[in-house]
Amino acid sequence: MRPIEVTAGSGEASHLAVGPFRVSIADFEPDLRIPMHYHDWACVSVLLSGQFEQRFPGRSCECPPGVVLAKPPAERHEDRWYSTWSRHLIIEIDPERHEELGPVRSAVERISHVHAVGAESLAWAAWKELVAPDSVTPVAIESIVLQLLSRLQRRSDGKMSSVPPQWLATALEFVHDNYRSPIRLADVAVAAGVSPDHLARVFGTVKGTTIGGYLRTLRVEKAAALLLGSSAGIAEIAYKTGFSDQSHLTRVFKRAKGITPGRFRSTQSSDPL
Repeated sequence: MRPIEVTAGSGEASHLAVGPFRVSIADFEPDLRIPMHYHDWACVSVLLSGQFEQRFPGRSCECPPGVVLAKPPAERHEDRWYSTWSRHLIIEIDPERHEELGPVRSAVERISHVHAVGAESLAWAAWKELVAPDSVTPVAIESIVLQLLSRLQRRSDGKMSSVPPQWLATALEFVHDNYRSPIRLADVAVAAGVSPDHLARVFGTVKGTTIGGYLRTLRVEKAAALLLGSSAGIAEIAYKTGFSDQSHLTRVFKRAKGITPGRFRSTQSSDPL
């Protein structure tokens, strides 16, 4: 096993503890074999690249990229990797906080081996968050994990009404009213009057992004408006729009728009009307 041991906040994080979850990215070397063993925590993994097989007594699960594999605590198994390096998103659930999962807790109470719709893209979204973390990463990761668990439990995307529920407008209003401050998924769920996992699933389906992704985009757009509509310095704008400092704003802004805030201001201001 070759774990990518970098701490959250360094710019290349590979693991993060949020709520009842411990989320990590790990690479495994070719032809690795791990004999029969078990884990104290329930575990969900999504293979991002490579080929992997997990064997349980009386059952074998082959995992190409995109397949979600879940097992409860103390489930004996052995692992086998094939001839290329393999990269996994691994989600571990604290057994002492299992009840916090709410309606999706049954997703990790049995062995599940499914190709859940959208799981691979969600896993890659988690990878992007972990390798380039910022202040929104914890809420984004928690939202992604709950979406994965919901899809695992349902085995496919749940069908929804074409009309977004009324509580979603309340959730969006809460995010817009509080985007300058740290926001947790649980805070938005309380404001909307729904469970965090239901919020994460419906929000992702309706808006096409996580709450963390939506919040980050909102902050960037608010910063862009201030860059063009005020004479405030970039550090002040960062503070006013929920970023930790000027460098944080610059990094996220450039990732979103392909240009630094300073360059954006000078370029847009010089454009003819």
